[in-house]
Amino acid sequence: MGVYVVSSKYNGGSEVLHPHSGNIIEQLDSPESVAQSILTAVKYRKTPKRAQQIRGSVMHLDLQKQFSVMVQATLEGL
Repeated sequence: MGVYVVSSKYNGGSEVLHPHSGNIIEQLDSPESVAQSILTAVKYRKTPKRAQQIRGSVMHLDLQKQFSVMVQATLEGL
């Protein structure tokens, strides 16, 4: 956790990435596009501060928090 991510627009990762936490490969079938995304990622070395920022940006997706939301929604629906 807390690592800059390279993803594609064909999976769920693209829905939660922000410019400071990762980037999206625009054209997955293009070696140049893949290379550009990787080159961008290597500029974002993992540091304790950056790891905390990235972790904070996805904290709302934490399983425990999401589970609590699902349980509450289920109980309200009864």
